[in-house]
Amino acid sequence: MLNIHQTQQILRLHQEGVSISAIAREVGVSRDSVREYIATPEADIQIRPQQRRRSKLDAIPEPQLSTLFEKSRGNCVVCARLLAGPKYGIKIDQSSVFRYITSHYPDLTATNKKPAVNCFESEPGEQLQIDFVWVDVLFQNSDHTVKVPVFEAVYTWSRKLFVRVCPDMTQASWLLSLTQCFLQHGLPKSVLCDNDVALVKRSKGESGKFTAAFYWLCHSLGVKIRACRPYHPQTKGRIERAGRYIKENALVEINYLGIKDHKELQARLDSWILSVADHRRVPALNGMTVADAFKKEQSLLLQITPERQKKQMIQCGLISVSDAAFIELFGERLHVNYHLRNRKLFAYVRPDGHGVLCNVNGSKAEEFCIPEASMLAHRFEDRKPEPIQQDLPAPTPQSLEHSNDDPSLDPYFDALSKILEF
Repeated sequence: MLNIHQTQQILRLHQEGVSISAIAREVGVSRDSVREYIATPEADIQIRPQQRRRSKLDAIPEPQLSTLFEKSRGNCVVCARLLAGPKYGIKIDQSSVFRYITSHYPDLTATNKKPAVNCFESEPGEQLQIDFVWVDVLFQNSDHTVKVPVFEAVYTWSRKLFVRVCPDMTQASWLLSLTQCFLQHGLPKSVLCDNDVALVKRSKGESGKFTAAFYWLCHSLGVKIRACRPYHPQTKGRIERAGRYIKENALVEINYLGIKDHKELQARLDSWILSVADHRRVPALNGMTVADAFKKEQSLLLQITPERQKKQMIQCGLISVSDAAFIELFGERLHVNYHLRNRKLFAYVRPDGHGVLCNVNGSKAEEFCIPEASMLAHRFEDRKPEPIQQDLPAPTPQSLEHSNDDPSLDPYFDALSKILEF
């Protein structure tokens, strides 16, 4: 029998509107006993101990479950997906996983969640938000995680996500990744970025002005540019939330299963977008999935036709200026300003022969134009005095490869694609 204090506690909690299950957990008796005491408080009731509800997860040894939950940091969505994999083969709902974690591993449940902030809304096809996120990747045969920069882009209305693993955050990585996103998904009306030094000038009196290469890329494609404060959810909340989503969902599963190199990381992220991120339902769009929403938005984006993608793609590269202030591109010997001699500049060229030379800080050094006949007859650097780029075909989502020999030159071995006659 229960003592008078336990009986009064049951009646008091019942009068306060507490559920039967909550009362049973609070007092430490079964739910049937709680119901009997509420119905007849004076009866001599046989008390039965609280029974533990069985779960599918009971079949897994406790050390394995503990390791799984610790590596996933209590993320029930990732846990449910890993449990349904070939290693365990247990199909279980994420809410059931959450209840199991709450009762058995309360320390892993999320605490002190920040309140949600309403983000800036835009029309379909109106805006693309871009940013970089640093992710901690645990490669196989390694005891420590490695920070890897990942370019991320989100189409604001549909929440469609694009990612590209990069060797660094140089201006070339920004532009090559943005161009790859344009080729793969289409051109929006505007691009929103923060005040990164590779995109926005920070010199005194030039705040708000964009770097020459970034403006040259977007202006030739008819895409407007807009900059805003970093970490500002009211303006660029889509891309800020996407970075956290990649860390808490994709990277948790990738680190648990293990990967070999950067190439496999890119492939796994692309697969995760198609199988997981695109199947999210967006409450603001009446429960429509991201994939269905992007199908509607993609009809409003300017698409790059397959014929244009088959054209020769011109690369960006690191160009050396001679002592006489000359550079050699596509068999042409071009003269530049004398103050640029004996320097190395970044060259960005589009298929019509127009290009721009930029300093390391992103400021414009000089524009140039190469005859189209020379571009068709020669490669990017005819003599190749130093190991720089080669002409590459149109990039595809599966063709992203990075060299590990010299990370500082890696981004310049990718294709900078600019489409002719936009």
